[in-house]
Amino acid sequence: MKVVVGCFLGSIMLTVVALIYLVVSILFFNVSSPKVGSHVEQVEWLPKSASDISYYLTDHFGWINVYECTMEEEDFMDFAKKEGWDMQEKKQTHLPYRHKLALPSLHYDKGQEWHYDMVEDVLFYTNRKSGTGGGGKIVVYDPKRKRLFYVQAHR
Repeated sequence: MKVVVGCFLGSIMLTVVALIYLVVSILFFNVSSPKVGSHVEQVEWLPKSASDISYYLTDHFGWINVYECTMEEEDFMDFAKKEGWDMQEKKQTHLPYRHKLALPSLHYDKGQEWHYDMVEDVLFYTNRKSGTGGGGKIVVYDPKRKRLFYVQAHR
């Protein structure tokens, strides 16, 4: 009887270890390379009016999608309406994850402080998830630069 119970417990332990290994392998080792583009003229997931598109897209655990492009304000507002983004005016905001695009930093000098990837007088939308480390969506349109900045993150 002790041998049967021992074999049963051993097989349960082996199954648990195998499941943990499988989960860890899927989450951390099955990582595909990001899709990256720099100064691309067109992509199928943006309106035809978008140009000079740079993007960094991932689809594995902890995924993040970042892009920016040039777009006229009227075209952007049509796109925002179609996407359901309720854009609000904002004095300044940081552009998170923009470094993933490997583009030169946007910066300005406010007195003695330098601010990197910060934009002023923009249209802003966010739909962030609470309790998940800040996952969700951030959309920023800079009318002065005619640039759309987009981030969507898992966490």
